[in-house]
Amino acid sequence: MDLLTVLGTGLIIVYALVVDNPVFLDIALVLALISFLGTVAFAFYINHRH
Repeated sequence: MDLLTVLGTGLIIVYALVVDNPVFLDIALVLALISFLGTVAFAFYINHRH
């Protein structure tokens, strides 16, 4: 799942550079942040289950 997010974020960044529109960089940043928080939540769940 993280690999797909990294690829998607990279594609969005490249697209933002190609079309010269910095709004897509914000979208890529939000996507990366949501992915990171999902990974942290999953690790927390795995660590605290009985």
